[in-house]
Amino acid sequence: MISESRKHKKLEKSLVETLEKAQLANNEKDLFLTNMSHELRTPLNAILGFSESLKLDYYGNLNKKQLEYIDNIHSGGEFLLKLITDLLHLSNIQEGKVEITPTNINLFHLIDKTTPLLNEIVGQINVSLDIESNIDQNKTTWASVYVDQIRVAQVLINFVSNAVKYGDRTSDIKLSLDEIDDCFFRLSITNKGKEIMPDQYDNIFKPFDRAGADEKKIDGVGVGLSIAKQLIEDMNGKIGFSSKIDEGSVFWIDIPKSEQRQLI
Repeated sequence: MISESRKHKKLEKSLVETLEKAQLANNEKDLFLTNMSHELRTPLNAILGFSESLKLDYYGNLNKKQLEYIDNIHSGGEFLLKLITDLLHLSNIQEGKVEITPTNINLFHLIDKTTPLLNEIVGQINVSLDIESNIDQNKTTWASVYVDQIRVAQVLINFVSNAVKYGDRTSDIKLSLDEIDDCFFRLSITNKGKEIMPDQYDNIFKPFDRAGADEKKIDGVGVGLSIAKQLIEDMNGKIGFSSKIDEGSVFWIDIPKSEQRQLI
């Protein structure tokens, strides 16, 4: 009995020490993330401030093309600022604590605002982003969705980035718009290239799991798709993919239609 009691006390002491070390490590992580958040946000806020000033013609008039570029810089800065905040608080994303702010927006306006950011990504490998709408043209004025548009952009950027990193770097990438039913529109990104092996299907949306691509020299740690899944589901949408040999992969999201049908 005495021997067992000593073992129990030793084990209890070891557990307490382990918990204390884990708490200390967690506190240090929080401190690091707080400091890093400040260091990253400061220059980004400066970029946003200067781009906003240029948009207001404070330093003189800009031509149409210059204004377009400034809008792209400002939109990209806003997206990056929010993305950094989320990545610095990955644990909150995994726990579903990230703020989602859905609004009614025309689907085609959402795509128009996101396309410049997507084009910047595909332009890195000198391919094009082909946009294909399979939605009845008569419905474009009421093709409205109820989503957080920055979050949808974040997911699409993740899809396109993965297509660039893992797909055929000589083939164009396609963004397709489809009407699924009375409740959802589908946005899908198609890329040609090596297929995803069936034994990796269950790992696609797991955090820090790159579905068999860990041995490849490709940037990333494998959290993008897990974040995308959480964000889409928090907007009451759906996410999925398909992959075929010699055809590549398709990643898609189904986003909820707005009850407000007329939205131009």
